[in-house]
Amino acid sequence: MTHVSLLDGWEMVGLLGAAIYCTTYMLIAFDVLTSKATCYYALQFSAASFVALSLTQHFNVAALTVQVFFIVVSVFGFANHIKRRSASTDADQSAI
Repeated sequence: MTHVSLLDGWEMVGLLGAAIYCTTYMLIAFDVLTSKATCYYALQFSAASFVALSLTQHFNVAALTVQVFFIVVSVFGFANHIKRRSASTDADQSAI
């Protein structure tokens, strides 16, 4: 248990990101959350950002590559989700 006390602040930030990744995956697996929810993209973006921030002090090129991928996909997914939502709202209003 003494290993936890040896973690610096940046490692804690990375662990927070990892915890968000794990929580998001669990919520998806148990059908509490879907990949179509806005919250999903926000959680993925947050997790990737926290892990990427931790990599500024403890660099790993492979981990950074994965985090950049998740950040980019989360931004595009969120934008696509918002675009679809506004398109369906416009269609609903034009039907009235």
